[in-house]
Amino acid sequence: MPPGIKDPSLALKALKNILICHAKAYDIIHKAHPEAMVSVAHNMAALAPWHRWNPLDRALAKMAKYFYNHSLTDAFLTGHLKVKFPLRKEVLIEVPIKDKLDFFGVNYYTRVHIRFNPFKQMLIELRHLDIDGYGLSDLGWEIHPYGLEKVLRYASRLNVPLIITENGIATRNAETKIDFMRKHVDAVERSIKKGIDVRDIFTGPLSIITNGYRVSTPASDSTGSISKLSNAKPPTPPPITPISSEAGLSSEGKTYRCPRHIFSPNIT
Repeated sequence: MPPGIKDPSLALKALKNILICHAKAYDIIHKAHPEAMVSVAHNMAALAPWHRWNPLDRALAKMAKYFYNHSLTDAFLTGHLKVKFPLRKEVLIEVPIKDKLDFFGVNYYTRVHIRFNPFKQMLIELRHLDIDGYGLSDLGWEIHPYGLEKVLRYASRLNVPLIITENGIATRNAETKIDFMRKHVDAVERSIKKGIDVRDIFTGPLSIITNGYRVSTPASDSTGSISKLSNAKPPTPPPITPISSEAGLSSEGKTYRCPRHIFSPNIT
């Protein structure tokens, strides 16, 4: 991404400034609108060792998981951002963001496997492996619904409502997209049943509503998202064509496909 500068020290400086800006924006917004809900969206991933028997792979995966997933959530809990890169001294950065969020946005797409490679930058090599047999997206990313449960569990430590601000798959295959969404809806439902406070899931402009969940995904795009509804009513759809429930997001009731909307009568 621009400006394309690959310097860890400057990256940490930029990250600190971004978090300071968040803290200032949080205070300004709440001063003007005390009822406002203010937060951030944090990209999270399931991270695993390439070879579980390899202690170096396990150590790097653990380090990467903390930096990528936990360092920001811990900063909101403690006011300190802890960063540790391979072969570098741990850095502790004070940031004025403790408790400055009203919900937490989670972006989740995939799982990444990590291994030690002395010929790679920072000694880390990344790969997407189809371990569970769910397949890979058109970008080569692993489809791993269980990882969504894991990152929601990580984020729940903040004790604020969670909103999945991004979730989807890069594919032009409609059935693959629907299957992806269904499996991730199931992951959200399992998380909710375990007591995790998940409120919504989002991504694009095409609305899909089924069994209390709204899924948004561009018809001509390759991403998709799902949003839980509370006492919601389906939008007025254009002409629709029934398809089997097996092709929909839920096994209950019928799901309907149309040029710009998909909806189900089973809104809860």
